[in-house]
Amino acid sequence: TEHVERRITSFEDYVTDSQLYQAFLYSYAADAYRRKLFAPINGIRSWMFKSFPKKPLSGFGVIDCFDNPVMAFYAQKRTFAPVTVSYAIRYPLESVPAGSPYSVPIWLSNITQQTFRSVIIENSLKSLKGDTVFHSTQTVDVPSAQAKLAQTLQWKTPERPGIYLLRSVVRSGDQAIAQASQYVKVAPAATNKPVRILVVGTSE
Repeated sequence: TEHVERRITSFEDYVTDSQLYQAFLYSYAADAYRRKLFAPINGIRSWMFKSFPKKPLSGFGVIDCFDNPVMAFYAQKRTFAPVTVSYAIRYPLESVPAGSPYSVPIWLSNITQQTFRSVIIENSLKSLKGDTVFHSTQTVDVPSAQAKLAQTLQWKTPERPGIYLLRSVVRSGDQAIAQASQYVKVAPAATNKPVRILVVGTSE
């Protein structure tokens, strides 16, 4: 809860922030469930699809009372898709130090009875200005009715602190069959110089 914005200045900010929070929670939970497909999670069901109040009150639905999709609708559309890609990052909201090693496990989950052969996972890390900091591709198979760790990205975070966008697209031929994205907050390094520590003592 320390990541929740508590200084709401307007009703519009409240609507936007609450929708972002709901979409993040739905994505985080559903991605985790998809990574445990049939081991032991057998399915996902949303608690509430549409908000029913006739007044514009907050609710759990991904369709509001005016039949408009909220942000969480698109999160569920992605995570409920036949094939999904996700990042197994336990604390995705935590900052990472600039210039440090960073590891991102990438999982594929296929709920269909079709095995996808030689799909391409395209990963990129971009600044908010659109500059590409990191890019990689890998070819893997996506077995039917199971989830698997497809690859683990190993890279160094940018030296410049800021907000970056990590994005992965899974392509089968010319068709994109799954996609995922996540913001990465890069914080300034604790020190710009290597830390040297002198330990004085005995072996006893």
